Amino acid sequence: MTCAALGLLVLVGGRIAHAEEAPTNANPAPAPYSLPWSLRPAVLPNVIRVDSAIATNKVAASVLTLGVKATPRLGVIARLPFAIGSPVEAESGVTGATGNPLIGALYSPKLIAPLRLGLFAGYVVPLGMGGGNRPSLAGKLLRPASLARSAMDNALFASNYTSLAAGASFAYVDHGLTAQVEATVYEAFRVQGERAQAEPTKTNLTSGAHLGYAVASWLLPSVEARYQCWLSTPNDVSRNDSLRDSLTVAVGLRTRFPLGDSLELRPGVAYVQPVDAPMVTEKLKMIVVDFPFIFR
Repeated sequence: MTCAALGLLVLVGGRIAHAEEAPTNANPAPAPYSLPWSLRPAVLPNVIRVDSAIATNKVAASVLTLGVKATPRLGVIARLPFAIGSPVEAESGVTGATGNPLIGALYSPKLIAPLRLGLFAGYVVPLGMGGGNRPSLAGKLLRPASLARSAMDNALFASNYTSLAAGASFAYVDHGLTAQVEATVYEAFRVQGERAQAEPTKTNLTSGAHLGYAVASWLLPSVEARYQCWLSTPNDVSRNDSLRDSLTVAVGLRTRFPLGDSLELRPGVAYVQPVDAPMVTEKLKMIVVDFPFIFR
């Protein structure tokens, strides 16, 4: 965690030095869109992205995202989650696990220039490790991995379930300001582990708001609030209502590095603070390190 954050600071420092040496541009490029941390982009870019959440529960949970524009308005997206850490049940050592991959599509109808709308539909493939009636240590790692990611990717870390997802993002992007809101509903269907998890279906809502501002074309601080809630009542929630929902806030910094005429790296680091139970009860805090490669 420290090395990744230090490396990002070195990159930012180098960018500052480069900006001081560069001549003033009389016609600067438009201020960039502030890429969210846990929310989807309002318009899908061509992207290869790895973002990792390192949590105080001794788990690091990452998601590899691939996004491709099929047309200027329609894109396809694939996400693969994986985690590494030490589950409480493990006597010693570290284990790893992959979660459920997601495939989906994002449609962006044309709006007036400052506004962006992204309509999303996706399918979560039940290929995660460690499921069934007797979950392995890999399976037991997935719950703390989901919490490490602010419970915004529950469907990706639920090995016993497949899910259908639908959502929308709406953003205002102008004069360096990005303001975005989002909501997504996941309907989960159990495919195995009926004795381990009695609920045949579950309904989960994830939502959030992102606010970022380009203080320079290469430097974007931002703040993001994320809220997730079980719209149905799983057995865990009926036993402990504090598991019904969760709220987290992230504060981060992102920069930009052109790597050629058609490739750009937008690395970032963010600190995530839970606001309520169950994450506050478990004394969780998270650092997110994000490396998106944007292809133009």
